[in-house]
Amino acid sequence: MDYIRALIFIRLKQEQMPAFLTLIQGLPQVRQYYALTGEFDGLLEVETRSIEELYTLNLQYFQGFSGLQHTNTHIVVMRI
Repeated sequence: MDYIRALIFIRLKQEQMPAFLTLIQGLPQVRQYYALTGEFDGLLEVETRSIEELYTLNLQYFQGFSGLQHTNTHIVVMRI
């Protein structure tokens, strides 16, 4: 089965970081999380079965999280 892999850059309110990490640890679609310096606080690597599932994941969990200030989602088109 093919999967949709996406990279989601996130910007959080720092005091919400522990709650966000708890949230993503319970999501089977999250493959990796990278803490970053610079414009974004982190990068999520997610894998879903469809674009619709990616949309739902983003809408239900990430956009619904009160400490999340901004996301920037990129769908992977090639992996080497």
